[in-house]
Amino acid sequence: MAKAELILFDGTKVIIDGSPEEITKVLGSLGSAQPPSKRAASSRPAAKRTARQNPAPEGPTAFILDLKKEGFFKERRSFNEIRKALEERGHIYPRTSISPVVIKLVRRKDLRRIKEGKRWAYVS
Repeated sequence: MAKAELILFDGTKVIIDGSPEEITKVLGSLGSAQPPSKRAASSRPAAKRTARQNPAPEGPTAFILDLKKEGFFKERRSFNEIRKALEERGHIYPRTSISPVVIKLVRRKDLRRIKEGKRWAYVS
């Protein structure tokens, strides 16, 4: 019988006894296993790194996403309607600060932009 010893990314130690085919099958299902040398080289857990790479939105982005969660964008909304809705909630931003945020949300596909005559309307 063959024997394999693994240490998974989260530190779990796995010992496998069986035929080489059985060990290969188990290793295939444990694709997240890493050798201890790679694990030791990483000083921070993966969850902390991901949190820093994708921080929670702040400022106008977060407030516009809150409007989306509340169903504000179920109907087509003009840019001025978005700005007024933010102002009603106490978030007063100049037009030049909100416009790039709305365009970024369109590019991220959080909002859709539809041409209505000469103006754009935004919808989720």
